[in-house]
Amino acid sequence: MTNVNLVETLTVDSTAISEVAYYPNVERLFVLFKNGKEYEYLSVPAHIMNGLRDAPSKGKFLNKYVLAFYRFKKV
Repeated sequence: MTNVNLVETLTVDSTAISEVAYYPNVERLFVLFKNGKEYEYLSVPAHIMNGLRDAPSKGKFLNKYVLAFYRFKKV
């Protein structure tokens, strides 16, 4: 049985982002910004999380590869 509660969290060193959490089994990416707002991005494939994890600038990666491409909702 697959665990849908499996999550990868990253505390990031960013001027805008505090933390990200990724649920691979449901392809959901949660981003907590330093201003206190949190967003859930839907249908985000694992390779995007891999890229975010490895990116030298998390904010630039998020802007370039996530914000314009994936539906989201405020949490």
